[in-house]
Amino acid sequence: MNLQTEHSSIRAVCFSPDKHKQFKSRVEKSSPVKISNFYLKRNKYSSEDEVHINKRSRLSDPHESEIKFDIMQQQDLMEDNTFTSVQQILFDKQQRRVNVQGRINFRGTMETVITKQKTLKKQESFLTDETGSIRLVLWENDILKVQSNKSYKLLKARVRYYDDAPYLTLNMQSIVSQTTLDISREDDEHLMAESEQKTVQMPAEGIQTLTRYLSCNTCKTRVEETNINKVKCSQCGLTQLKKKCSVRLLVKAKFMTEDNEDVLLVLFDEKLKDLYDLNDPTKSFEEITDTDIEDLLLEGQSGTLVYNSKKNVVKIL
Repeated sequence: MNLQTEHSSIRAVCFSPDKHKQFKSRVEKSSPVKISNFYLKRNKYSSEDEVHINKRSRLSDPHESEIKFDIMQQQDLMEDNTFTSVQQILFDKQQRRVNVQGRINFRGTMETVITKQKTLKKQESFLTDETGSIRLVLWENDILKVQSNKSYKLLKARVRYYDDAPYLTLNMQSIVSQTTLDISREDDEHLMAESEQKTVQMPAEGIQTLTRYLSCNTCKTRVEETNINKVKCSQCGLTQLKKKCSVRLLVKAKFMTEDNEDVLLVLFDEKLKDLYDLNDPTKSFEEITDTDIEDLLLEGQSGTLVYNSKKNVVKIL
């Protein structure tokens, strides 16, 4: 959360679930809170101080004399920040935090990827201002905060690098706000060409791997199966019943392109379900076996697979 003090705003993290409802209630009522016995720690990613609240911290109502300022909306807080141009980001060539504004355009459809043992939703896009275009990678809930071909202000976005090329992404500290800013510049053609997607036709030439695995319901990290009925997530530490974990499915299969070249593609469960539904299913997708999946990919005739440069299948036609 963001805590607004009299003179500034600071990020805060609450590690005490019992206090979550109290904070949410105060947000809804726009009421102030007094926090005592907290810790001030430096965030290793942003190099800024943030407030850490735990079970020993105390929340209380402040005295009237302690509240000498009015609440500011996030939009008001954004107006006081300067924005960095895309051209400047491309010129600086350094990882840092920036405020940017421009038009966002999605490239392709939302996909599923595994990164750092987590199975996450990802949307490739571009942010364009009057000076240039830069790749913008959106993850999970951030995808729902924007619409393609609309302009936004992104406060506290992060500049990162992949293969020496800069790109923007958001994190928990970032603030997204739609704006009426009109951008006349078109998206850069070379970036659009790099993100072009290709297609292959069913059926597959062969299957390299077919994997089922358990996923943590909280942080979506892959969890290792055990012989007991409980599992513990190595990422967030949550212990949960094995039968309540999400069961994910991942297949790597070989297809033939229009140029008669082999390409190894990755299909996650949601794309396999779309493919299964196209090929006259005889039972629900949740009931199918590994053999059913193999028969679907090797013998199924219906379906055009759309894949990106990472060889992930992002859409079924």
